[in-house]
Amino acid sequence: SYLRFYLAGKLNNSIDDIDFNESDFVKKINSDLVGNIVNIYSRVGTTLSSKIDYTLGTIDDEGEQLLEECSTNEIYKNYELLEYSKVVAEILKIGDKVNSYINDREPWKTNIDETRQTITNVLNVGKVLAKYLYPIVPELSNKIFEFLNCTQDSEKLENCKINKYEVLISKIQGI
Repeated sequence: SYLRFYLAGKLNNSIDDIDFNESDFVKKINSDLVGNIVNIYSRVGTTLSSKIDYTLGTIDDEGEQLLEECSTNEIYKNYELLEYSKVVAEILKIGDKVNSYINDREPWKTNIDETRQTITNVLNVGKVLAKYLYPIVPELSNKIFEFLNCTQDSEKLENCKINKYEVLISKIQGI
């Protein structure tokens, strides 16, 4: 998964060579894949999910707006154009947006209903993110779908149970 994600972040539709740089590889994996994307699931999947007994509610208007902002045809268009680096960039923008949403909502400081609302909204976008990531890192996406107790084709995650969070991937040290 690590190498596939790193290479996808470098690939475009040209035939240029890709230089592998170990420190860049470690930085990209730790900051982009783990620190941005996987961080979303670990932030709401651990203590916060147990606070709501692993049960999601319904998506509210704010969650619908977040879903709309994170749903983009650009990702599919760039997949078709073999512009994988642009796909990764778009995915990371969504990750930034969702992490900011979590920071703004501070679900660790709210009551159970507000916490449930935030987690429901976040994990619905998280399902979309896993779907976007699937062609690049299918093993990671499958772990996310397992955590969310859904499939790639599932509709919105509402009034359902998610599974207990298990570490999806970890940061890496130098190679």
